[in-house]
Amino acid sequence: YDIYWDESFASAHGVQRVEAIDDLIRRSDIISLHMNLSPETRGFINAERLRLFRKNAVLLNCARGELVDSSALAEALNAGRLAGYGAD
Repeated sequence: YDIYWDESFASAHGVQRVEAIDDLIRRSDIISLHMNLSPETRGFINAERLRLFRKNAVLLNCARGELVDSSALAEALNAGRLAGYGAD
């Protein structure tokens, strides 16, 4: 999922486009965040989105900590609804 799509790269590497982030979350085993922090992205991964993750999924945050609602994340991890979380 990316707002900037390179069709030739995707075709050459067998990458499929997903139109909605929630669809991507439902289909993925590993999600890695690489985005800027803004008022629109603060809490981007929240309780509602965490409920969409597969039980064996791992979330990697390679961006700002504030993109993830830490309370909702802790709840999801403690409940076993998310296999793991990594942050840099």
